[in-house]
Amino acid sequence: MSAREFSENIAETSLLCQSDIINVFRSITTQKNVSSFKSEPRISLTMECLFKRCETFAAGRGQVNGKEQNLSFSVSDDCSLSGVAMYLPVHNGSTKATIEIFEDDVKVHSTEVTLNFNGNKYEVVKIIKPIPLVKDKLYMISVLHFGQMVFWCTEFKDEVKCNGVTLFVPPYSKFSYLIPALELVIERF
Repeated sequence: MSAREFSENIAETSLLCQSDIINVFRSITTQKNVSSFKSEPRISLTMECLFKRCETFAAGRGQVNGKEQNLSFSVSDDCSLSGVAMYLPVHNGSTKATIEIFEDDVKVHSTEVTLNFNGNKYEVVKIIKPIPLVKDKLYMISVLHFGQMVFWCTEFKDEVKCNGVTLFVPPYSKFSYLIPALELVIERF
């Protein structure tokens, strides 16, 4: 931070006492830490975790035109949803999908994507502005597919852990076979 940025944004507030303000200016001017403040940036442990709920995959059973799947879930700690894994076509071609995300029956996100065959079973569709998830609140992802035959999940986990957060899938939503994984951003300070 420059002396100008400090004086315009911090010094005029009541955040610091007069002696701290002087010490910070001295640190900026001399390029040596003469204050009691740490000079290293604060470290936050932010990571994206892919919560893989699908244990085994199979090739699709035909067209998925108009096939809708819903996945309900909750999390054990506050975090953000940053991506939804979507199955890809089994053969050359593509499929279109509409992804809608609901919090307490209120739609909070909607996007349309085209998923192209590339030899992989799935890819993570990134959410541009991650959706905050609150501990123990119920969320639902609804996916509507149109197009080529896609891979699907044959064995599911109803509880997945990563970096101290657990993703829970209620029994009535366990067999949602078109959503293999969710990508969550988890922050720890």
